[in-house]
Amino acid sequence: MQSVAAKLKVKDEVWLVVASLSYENPDRDDFSLAEIFEKFLEMGFESRPSSFRAHVGQHTVSNVDGHNPCRYLYQTAPRRRRLFLEGDECVAEATGKILPDLDEIPVKYRFLLEWAEMRLGESRLVSAKTSNRWFDALVKLQGSFRYTASGQTVDQYVRELRADWDSDGGA
Repeated sequence: MQSVAAKLKVKDEVWLVVASLSYENPDRDDFSLAEIFEKFLEMGFESRPSSFRAHVGQHTVSNVDGHNPCRYLYQTAPRRRRLFLEGDECVAEATGKILPDLDEIPVKYRFLLEWAEMRLGESRLVSAKTSNRWFDALVKLQGSFRYTASGQTVDQYVRELRADWDSDGGA
């Protein structure tokens, strides 16, 4: 029979390991990669160590290019990680979820998900993508102010304003 841990995705194992460390050490801001790997071994997950290291190193890190939209971790300094928090900076492709799905987490670890939701002040009913809603709105605005209401480009309008300043006779 296959164990529940074997069914976990590597990224969810990463989140569970760092969440466990954070839960057990509430006074700590972050953890070294070595501490995270040691906890991974202690928890007995079945991912290949090299896969786990790659996910902790970049694939689940919101502010490191890792070709994965997942935002489970945040790099606070080289070789140091913590759980992602709302407001943390992200690379452009990191727009995915910040918490694992409840049904993908073994029952014995679900308390960590509940703890993390309370810590984030986030509801499971709200999509994790809403934290980037402001950024998406800014991207949509890009280029929308090229012309004024009168049909001039912004540069033309500014030149016209400055021409009036120059014609006032100076100081």
